[in-house]
Amino acid sequence: RLETQGRAVHQVHCRWKGRPLTVRGRIFILALNALFTPALLLRSANDTFPDGVGNSSGLVGRNLMAHVSDYIAVRFDGVGGQINEKLHNGISLNDFYFRDGMKLGNIHAHSMDVSFFLERMESACRPDETPGTALFFTILEDFPYAQNRVTPKPGTDEGCDWEYRYPEELRRRATLLLSSFAAALPGCEVTVRQPSGMLNGSHACGTCRFGEDPRTSVLDRNNRLHDLENVYVLDASFFPSSGGISPSLTIAANGLRVSSLIAS
Repeated sequence: RLETQGRAVHQVHCRWKGRPLTVRGRIFILALNALFTPALLLRSANDTFPDGVGNSSGLVGRNLMAHVSDYIAVRFDGVGGQINEKLHNGISLNDFYFRDGMKLGNIHAHSMDVSFFLERMESACRPDETPGTALFFTILEDFPYAQNRVTPKPGTDEGCDWEYRYPEELRRRATLLLSSFAAALPGCEVTVRQPSGMLNGSHACGTCRFGEDPRTSVLDRNNRLHDLENVYVLDASFFPSSGGISPSLTIAANGLRVSSLIAS
């Protein structure tokens, strides 16, 4: 729990190996991921911040996004077995990022043994079967909706709950991405190897979005809470939209950017 004095956090109450611990500091950086960072801020509500620390906008925990990540099996004539592990490099396609005026996302194939994925899927191909099979993955951009959110789990000091109402426009875009990819491979059998439109929870982001206006964002452009002078958020919470690619490198790059500003 964060404890504030005026417009600053002056100490944090923690638990380490079952024992209470108080941490004091001049600057605090939160990087608990897009689920637990907002839960901590909301759980730290006090008389000064009755709706949660840093939550004057009411947006802490809201605008939760999670990419759609589908598995697509493509069978090719003339080759046998699992193709992914025979690739020298991975393949990444942004050809379908924009289609019919809509933002879709990325399609990629890893240069790796994907037998584990194939074995998990209904009607999956065996690695030794002919024709050859390549497994592709999608990352489709999710958009921010205030009703999709994270809240502290009642009755606990550390858990969180999340609510997600699947937008119909996301389902349409996921379907369009799959059909566009299949249409670009005439003569190949293209099938989705799980129910289409599956959310990728490991890509959760957006629950403490950054922006210029404190009324419509939680963090400023340097990832500092608008409401506090010494608290920064350096995880996926800051995304204003999810983009159509893995967030990992963007999180790392932004962390390096903001860390240099803090250090200076």
